[in-house]
Amino acid sequence: MERRSLLLCISALIAGAPCHAETQRPEPPKLELLFQASRPSPVGPGYVQFVGYQDTRCPSNVACAVAGEAHVFLWLTDQGSRGRVVTLPWTGSASAWERAVRAGKYEYLLVSLEPRPIYGASVDPSAYKAVVAMRPRRP
Repeated sequence: MERRSLLLCISALIAGAPCHAETQRPEPPKLELLFQASRPSPVGPGYVQFVGYQDTRCPSNVACAVAGEAHVFLWLTDQGSRGRVVTLPWTGSASAWERAVRAGKYEYLLVSLEPRPIYGASVDPSAYKAVVAMRPRRP
C-alpha cells in the first residue's frame, strides 16, 4: 500500500470510519498464442511458444459428468539461459493461481484453450488458441 493510502486509512480509522484502501492488484498480462506461434513475453525478456497440447476435455457437443483435462506445452526462452518446456494444466478456472506453474522468475497460468474437442469430428490443430496469464513469481 502506498504511504499516502496508508495515512488516509489510518486517519479514517481514527475518525471511526471504515478504511477502504485499494487492495486490488492489476490484472497480470495475458498472451494469446495460436498453435506453434511464438511471441515476446510480456513480463520479461524472451519468447513464449505454444508447442503442443493434450486435450481430453468433454466434447462441446456432449453433456459429460466430468470436465476432463487439458494441458498446454510452452517453450520458454530468455536471455542468458537455455530454453525449457513447461506444461500448463487447464483447471477450468481463469483465476486458479494456486495451480500456476513456476518457471524461473515467473508464474504461468493457462486461462483458456479453444476450441474444445467435438464428438464425432476432429479439430484442426491449427485452430487451437491458448490464452496464458503471466506474472512475476510470488514468494
